Amino acid sequence: SVAMTRRWFGFSAWFVLCAALLVAPLAILAQEDEEDMPPVPPFVVVQQFFKAHFAGDMAFTEASVKAKQASLTEDLYKKLLAELKRPVPKGEVPNIDGDPFTDSQEYPKSFKVTHSSVKGDNATVTVDFLWPDGKTTVQVALVKTAKGWLIDDILYDKEDSLRKLLK
Repeated sequence: SVAMTRRWFGFSAWFVLCAALLVAPLAILAQEDEEDMPPVPPFVVVQQFFKAHFAGDMAFTEASVKAKQASLTEDLYKKLLAELKRPVPKGEVPNIDGDPFTDSQEYPKSFKVTHSSVKGDNATVTVDFLWPDGKTTVQVALVKTAKGWLIDDILYDKEDSLRKLLK
């Protein structure tokens, strides 16, 4: 009958309208660019960096450094690669002898991010490396870039840092 067809059409149109109203906001959210997303916090960047470092090759090699490129500032990345290519005179010890990210020749058993502070476009994240007989601590310096927070240096103590080793 005509009345039933009109009712069915009216219900169908109402259903399609409601579905469109529910789906439209989801489509808009899905279209947001990653650039609109807030940057990953510095402590998360460092946590992810060391999680990958401990799970992969901790040796100071070109492949290891290249695998870490996305977490490092361009300048630090280039200096690390340049250090790997720098000739070392026979009988001398290279500037970096061991793992520059944990400041050790032997690898720690695990790590723990313990503190983070942000001042403008700079951040410092404290990382403890856990050993069978204790712990060592480093400060990871990050800078905020267009790509998000990136590691720019690792401070081993008041006197030494990764960047100082790369000069």
